[in-house]
Amino acid sequence: LSQFIKRDQDHLVLAWRRKLLEKEVIVFLNLSAHENNVVVEDEDITGKYLHVFDETSIDFSKKRSLVMAPWEAIVLEN
Repeated sequence: LSQFIKRDQDHLVLAWRRKLLEKEVIVFLNLSAHENNVVVEDEDITGKYLHVFDETSIDFSKKRSLVMAPWEAIVLEN
């Protein structure tokens, strides 16, 4: 299953998720030269995810937003 993720910055940040069985990958791409605060409005995204590049974790059960640097790519997996 692949689908785009609902978020408040639709025109600035491209976001989608890919799920196969219990594994899931979520990708956020800031397509602008400006920092963006992205609020994830998709209620199906919840729980802890690991940032693939720096191995920090994000818990969407507690926090629904991300701050993205200009041109930043964030790839998360559960």
